Parts: sequence; C-alpha cells; structure tokens
Amino acid sequence: MSTKQTFSWSLEKILEKLSEIVIQINEFGDRESILQCAVAETRVLLQTDRVIIYRFLPHGDSAVLAESVGGEWPPMLGQLIDDPCFETTWLKGYSQGQTSSIADINSGHIPACHIELLDRLQVQANLVVPILLDGKQQQSPKLWGLLIAHQCRSPRQWEPLDIQILQHVAVQLSLRMRQLESHHPVLPNQPPQLETAPAQTVTNIERVNRQNSLEPDSACSLSGDIIHLRAFDLLQNPIWIFDIEHWQMRWANQASLYLWNAATRQELTSRNFSDVSESTRVRLQSYLQQFEQGQTLSERWTFNPAGEPVSVGCRCSGIRIDGGRLAMLVQGTIETVDRIEPETLRSIEALRHTTLMVSLYSLEGLLLLQNQAALRCYGNTDNAFVSRFVDDQVGERAMAVLKSGEVFSAEAQVITLAGIRWHEMDVRCSNDPVTGNPMWLVNEKDITDRQQTETALQQSEARLSEAQRVAQIGNWEWDVITSKITWSPQLFEIVGRNRALGEPTYEENLQLYHPESAEQLHQLVLRSLSHGEPYRLRLRVLGVNGSIRYIEGRGQVQL
Repeated sequence: MSTKQTFSWSLEKILEKLSEIVIQINEFGDRESILQCAVAETRVLLQTDRVIIYRFLPHGDSAVLAESVGGEWPPMLGQLIDDPCFETTWLKGYSQGQTSSIADINSGHIPACHIELLDRLQVQANLVVPILLDGKQQQSPKLWGLLIAHQCRSPRQWEPLDIQILQHVAVQLSLRMRQLESHHPVLPNQPPQLETAPAQTVTNIERVNRQNSLEPDSACSLSGDIIHLRAFDLLQNPIWIFDIEHWQMRWANQASLYLWNAATRQELTSRNFSDVSESTRVRLQSYLQQFEQGQTLSERWTFNPAGEPVSVGCRCSGIRIDGGRLAMLVQGTIETVDRIEPETLRSIEALRHTTLMVSLYSLEGLLLLQNQAALRCYGNTDNAFVSRFVDDQVGERAMAVLKSGEVFSAEAQVITLAGIRWHEMDVRCSNDPVTGNPMWLVNEKDITDRQQTETALQQSEARLSEAQRVAQIGNWEWDVITSKITWSPQLFEIVGRNRALGEPTYEENLQLYHPESAEQLHQLVLRSLSHGEPYRLRLRVLGVNGSIRYIEGRGQVQL
C-alpha cells in the first residue's frame, strides 16, 4: 500500500525554494552545474530518495546526466539505461508533455519489463516529467530528456503539488537548455515572485500596507516575511485569502476561480459573504484565535462549481493583510476521481441518490454535512440539531443519550421545508474521517404517511368498537395457519368470558356453545374453508350458571 508524503514546509517556503532554484538555474553558465543544482535542490524540496535527469543522446542512446541520491541507495550517474518498454509505452506520451506517476510498482498495471527495470534500481515509486525544447517555427517540441523523482524506501502516493513542483523545474530547465543550445545570452525567466527581505527603515507589514493600497499583490506571513501573491498563480492548486473581519475574499489564484464560480478575480473579491449563519461566524472567529497561536487547521469542504459536488481538502492558516489584520489563507487539494477507491465512489453515489436522509453533526450539535435527501428536506441551513425538532426536549434528550455512548432511536415531529413532518430517526456517535474528531451520524426516514394511516386506523377501530358496543355486536378471527384466535372486546361480554383469560383456542371456542351448535359451527367453518362460502347460523351459548342465550353468527373466509 502506498504511503502519503506530507510536506513539512509551508506553501510559502515551498514557493520560496522554487524561486531559489530558478535563480540558481539562471545564474550558472555551464550545463553540468545547472543540471546538478536542479536535481539536488528538487530532491530536498520533494523530500524523496533520488532525483535524476535522464537525457536522450544522438544515435538513440540515453544516459543519466545528473543525479542527487541518498547515501543508502545505489548511484545511477553516468549509466546507460536500456528500457525495452520505453518506446512502445512512454515515448509518445512524454513527447506530448504528459507526466507519469507510479505510486507502487507492484500495483499490477505496469508492464513487466518496466517493473523489472525499476526493481533493479531499487525504486518502489517514481514520478516522471518530460523536459521539452520548443521546436523551430511550426515544429513540435523536442523531447530533450526526463526529470525523474524516485522513492526507494517505500511506495508513495504522489500529490498534485509534487507533480507541479517537478513540472515547474522541468520548464525552467527546458528554457535554460534552449538558451545554451542556441547560444543566446542569459535572460531572466520570470521566476516566482516570492521573496523575503529583512526589515529596514519601514516594517514589512507597513510595506505591505502601502502596496495593498493599490491592489493586494502582497501579504505578510506570521513571521513577518513578505509574500508576493502572484507566485501562487504558478500552482494548479486552488489558493485564496479570506478576510474574516470584513467577510470578503481578499485574493485568489486562477486555479480557485473555478471552485467559486467566478469568471475573474475581481468578480470574486467584490462579492459580499456576510450572509452567513451565526454558527459559521462563531466558528471562523475561533479560527482567527487559533491562527494567532500559529496553528494550522485541516478540513474538507464541498464546492458545486458546475452543479456537481467537488471535494476539496483545505489547509487553513493565518496570514497578515493591510493594517496587520489577520486573515485566513486556504490551500486546497482537489480529490480527483482516480485517487478515490471504487468502494468510496460507489458509497458517495449511493449516498447522493438514496431517499434516506443522512446528516453529520459536531458534538456541539452544529451541522457538518447533509446528503441531497436531507438538503431537499431541510434546505441549505446551518441550524443546530436541537432546533430541528418541534419539541426541543426531544433533541435535548437525544444529545443526553448520545453523550452517554448509547444510540438514540425515536419517532418525532421535525420542522422541514414542507412543514411539520414525522421522521423515524437513528442517531449514533462516529468519528469524522477528515478530522478524526467524534461526530453524530443521523439517519432519518419520513414516516408521515404511515403515521397518518396508523392514526386513521386507530380512530376507525375506536369507532367500530363503540358501534359494536352500542349494537351488542362482537367479532372474532381465526388464523388457520397459526391457530391464533382474536376477539373483539364486545365479544367477551356477549359470551360472558372473563377478559383476564384472554382469547380461547379454536377448541375452547367451540366449548362455549351448546354441543349441537358447536358441531354445526365447526362443520360450517370447515365447509367455508374448503369451498370459500360464507355462513350464517343461530347459536346457543352456554352461560356460567347453565342458562342458554341465543346469538346469530356470520362468517367468511379471507385470503
């Protein structure tokens, strides 16, 4: 199973490191120094075991021109590598700018010849990005080489940020190699505009304030370093800064505009986000307090950019904007379909289309998530769990039961978009798969129609019982399969049987009549069962004191 590499650096430091790599690539004048700098610094940035540059030489040969590798792994520098799978499997894709990401060489979908090569090199996971040189005039780009990262100690689930880092370095190398091959003078390649500078006559925050008086191109980290926001546009991950105090988007990179359904950055930053629930305000204000203490929060948010939900892992931290105020920097990672397990995808699809209402709440009773059925029932609201009930005491009783570790099950009236409805619900404690914190899982089913039917039936039975009492009519049923007999309350009075004795068996029922009447009744019942014919007869009932009462009996078979 592949492992997930987690960067120990902040995104700001990663961008700063990328800037340093680009600067060094452009400062060195010889190819060997350029390539060696690129692999060494990239390996540090990716925190991986080996990074190489694999060059395609004239006459079909290829070799490792530059390498940075950990001491425990065999070096590859200068080796000519024969990959029998390369031309048939990889060459066309790399020539078109495609990347290759293998999280685990033993995953089962890799050609055997390539697995053999990687295994010989002690590679368990690799990431490959092509280095392409622009063709002359209308010619297609030329595949100059490959920038490759190896994970040797274990499999590794490569993140989108890993791929973007390698792609960015490969682009800078392609530009630099083109310059060297064409003997052009070295020109700046517009490296990421992320830099740090010590405070001089004015503080960094004051410098940011002046720049932001025109447009928000800069912000300030909690440590006081200036962050040039344009550098974030280099990344394909969505990144934005939200001003919690003014409830406005302060800045967003191009990749985040899609999530927010915004055509331009100006459109997004002009929106007013103040129409939020009180619980959301309280939650975000608590975030500011945690950011002040240097904490970072991880959450999973769902966006609907094109009418379809997109799950985004959000890493939230503090960042200084104008006036030194603290805002929220959000770094998103979109969970792409090919990285989600098939079982998870099917579960999500089933949850989306089921008529069962499913909601998740925090232990404080705040809404975390609801599926489409729950959304149609309650609407897009942040209402607390207790406020859903017509009777608040039901919600409070549920919370008390849940806090004791028990499962709460009940039928209760709730307030929905369609008015007051009856819901059958099951509430239990579970763990949030995103944060690991305890949460409440609520399953609900609308039983209003059933409740109304049961109520109508109870009322009908009550009216029938009253009518039978007034008319001195009783009825009984005999389930032939189970031999169970059911009597109406009035029948006990008619035949003079004590209710404490309960309903008699079929044989006991016959003993309540005169022997001749009992035999008549039994024969008619048998005939009715065999032919389906109804019967009607006069019966003599034996009283407790030996007296005889006459009653009329009617019966029919029901299937």
